[in-house]
Amino acid sequence: MKKCLIAVTVSAIALTIFSGPLLAADSFLSTSGNIFTPDDTVLSVGSFDVNVHNVQFNNNAISMTVFGVELGATPGLEIDLAQMANSSGGSNSNTIINAKYQVIEEGTTSPSLTFGVVDATASLNANGNPGFYAVVGKNLTKHTNDFSDKPIPESHVYVGIGTGIYNGFFAGANFGLTDHVQLMAEYVNEVKIQNVFDMQSGFNAGVRLNLTDNIRADVAWLNGSNIGYGIAYVQKGL
Repeated sequence: MKKCLIAVTVSAIALTIFSGPLLAADSFLSTSGNIFTPDDTVLSVGSFDVNVHNVQFNNNAISMTVFGVELGATPGLEIDLAQMANSSGGSNSNTIINAKYQVIEEGTTSPSLTFGVVDATASLNANGNPGFYAVVGKNLTKHTNDFSDKPIPESHVYVGIGTGIYNGFFAGANFGLTDHVQLMAEYVNEVKIQNVFDMQSGFNAGVRLNLTDNIRADVAWLNGSNIGYGIAYVQKGL
């Protein structure tokens, strides 16, 4: 835990010197979101994201690495493809296919609504169930600015429910410290990936950082006992 806190703190302080706005963000399962949970946002048309994330579980006994590509295919539609490798019981590899569609855009006072799937082929779920989900989200920045004379970086919350690897309720939030550093937190009723881990009623937290206008890094603390990290190249489209 001490190593994780030191890593997050040092990274956050160091990256505040870099410029550039926060970019579209991918989760550790290569779909737009926080750490393990998908949010309500989607990549814009023509935007793409190439990313890699790694998590060490059980005192480094199990390693999970995910290489992913995300694409804003049409307005409101994001399609993602990833390859997961883990060291549980030897070397294992799974292909992950994700997709999400924002059916209702966020309004001034109303939230957005997005439907999606993580692990469409159910390669990660022991029962063979894809991770279908519905999630609503709202940007809190305008409300935050009502209490301040200065612009405040974006803050966002979302709640959802899913099947498959999610099996229930999840929620998340992002809070901008600066234009370059964003804190993220999430709660999951369950995230279960066969042969890798089973997180019950878990809380995850982390920091999201901009290295350049196109490169973003994540460091995350998972349920108080594991650390994850990742890096992504994001190219904005139309």
